[in-house]
Amino acid sequence: MLEKSLAARSAQLELKLSRQQKSNALRRNILELIVNSQPVSEILLEVVKGVELDHEGMICSILLLDPETKQLTHGASTQLPSFYNDAIDGILVGAGVGSCGTAAFSGERVIVEDIATHDYWCEFTPLAKQAGLASCWSEPIIGSNRKVLGTFAIYHRHVCSPSDDDFEIIEQSANLASIAIELAGANEKIWQQENHDNLTGLFNQKYINHQLNNIIQQDKSHDQKLAVIHLNLDGFKEINDNLERKWGNELLLQTASRIKDSIRSQDHVARLDADQFIIIIPNLADDDVSEQTIQTLYHNLSTPFKLNDKVHHISACIGITFYPDDALTAENIFNNAEQAVLSAKAYGRGSHHYFNSQMREAVLARASIINDMQRAIENEEFSLVYQPVIDLTSGQVNKVEALLRWHHPSKGLIPPLDFIPLAEEIGVINNIGRWVFKTAMHQVAAWRKHLNPNLKVSINSSPLEFRNSTSELAFDYIKKHNLDPTSLVIEITEGLLIESTDDVTDKLHELRDKGIQIAIDDFGTGYASLSYLKKFNVDYLKIDKSFVMNMTRGDNDHVICKAILMMAKQMGLKVIAEGIETKEHFELLQQMNCECGQGYHIARPLTPEDFEAYYLNRSKN
Repeated sequence: MLEKSLAARSAQLELKLSRQQKSNALRRNILELIVNSQPVSEILLEVVKGVELDHEGMICSILLLDPETKQLTHGASTQLPSFYNDAIDGILVGAGVGSCGTAAFSGERVIVEDIATHDYWCEFTPLAKQAGLASCWSEPIIGSNRKVLGTFAIYHRHVCSPSDDDFEIIEQSANLASIAIELAGANEKIWQQENHDNLTGLFNQKYINHQLNNIIQQDKSHDQKLAVIHLNLDGFKEINDNLERKWGNELLLQTASRIKDSIRSQDHVARLDADQFIIIIPNLADDDVSEQTIQTLYHNLSTPFKLNDKVHHISACIGITFYPDDALTAENIFNNAEQAVLSAKAYGRGSHHYFNSQMREAVLARASIINDMQRAIENEEFSLVYQPVIDLTSGQVNKVEALLRWHHPSKGLIPPLDFIPLAEEIGVINNIGRWVFKTAMHQVAAWRKHLNPNLKVSINSSPLEFRNSTSELAFDYIKKHNLDPTSLVIEITEGLLIESTDDVTDKLHELRDKGIQIAIDDFGTGYASLSYLKKFNVDYLKIDKSFVMNMTRGDNDHVICKAILMMAKQMGLKVIAEGIETKEHFELLQQMNCECGQGYHIARPLTPEDFEAYYLNRSKN
């Protein structure tokens, strides 16, 4: 008798262990799909298939809730007949509306052991009978904000009630579906925020740059002609200053709508900044198309704008340039369009100018910057400032980001974005990078001796610089100053991962193998999927400041930051938030368990002397 009892207990333990192993395997598989940015439809289908494969007799279904219409729509199923899926697709949720409709309405689990006799299924009994369904257990899929996202249901072809193990299966499956649905929504929001103007809904500069580059890259023989129009509203500043800001925004919204009505469906329009817009007209058969577009724009903008119960007349200046006639690169095309609109503005409101050779004077100014930059190192015009990066829990400063500054003797302070791309273009970026490494590593070596033996310095590396010299410089100066490799963090962009060659991949692995850490700068603004992060095994994600600077509790930026932090945690990555400007930003990030942060609320970029004073003062407190 005892032997039979022990054997029974052993069998139960083995069965429980087997179920646990299957459950863990399913969870790992689903999280892997999420990390690799697979479509949410595929992930949900794998949840359904995984449960059905591991548990014979279960028929699973996922329905998604539309928060506006309160309707359940088909999400995933493999064994339910198509007529059944079609019948319940779009069903309104409510009390007593089947198992799933009730679960979605109440936010609570609904167990129907016998469909044929249960009040919730009165309306659907014939449908269930036709599909051969006898029982249905439904679990609401709950998001992190406690709102219902959909339902996960398990059907059987016979009357039955769930066991404790069954409850665990349905709850875990709903949780996995919740993660997948929320991250898919967050990714969509990230893409929208990355590529669209928040006010007008038009594309933004980042997207339009990407689009023009794609068109040019596909046009290997320069056969496709296109026009780029730069439109600048006249008189916007006066309206924005004299009326409330909301009326300035209303003017921009109406302008965006009129511009969209003025172009073809194949054309692209973006808002650049304030009152400036860019239009790309591809597949240009002749110049008349661009002229017709310009005349249509002027006609549509000539209709008075009604703002605050008053009529306002607005005009615009327009600059036009052509590819490949005027330039062969996206950067030069946009520069040409900008020069053309500046020329138009010089002639007065409502003017439009085509780019021509006389406008190339602006290019001379660019050439002047290039010429001056080549002598800037010799003339000691560059300097580094250091922005502290703190642990958001302890407040300790364990890292600084080295930031380059160019103090031009006559032009004043020139921002890095104005000269780094030019430095790459003319090939002096390696010399500048060498100076940055030399200066920053010398400085951190001194600070590790008398301030903090564990202090790290982050150095930004442009894509061209990384391909050519970053790893060599890193190893040289670590050796020269006898530093631990962990004293250095290399910051790279998402773009470098996307465009990575075997050489870039080898350099990334070599740096990490030697103990040097890698951070992805401005994360969330590029096109990289999370699979790239897994492939290259980076150490830090730096949330781009555009998501942090305007963040308030519950808004899109808050949701996006939470999503990035959740994904990073799943991958074992640390997160640094950039652009912490206020106490609210700081506290929200703390509540989300963000490890590190930097921004003006913490400290501005500091000279070496000011950083030492800042560090010593902070250490006392």
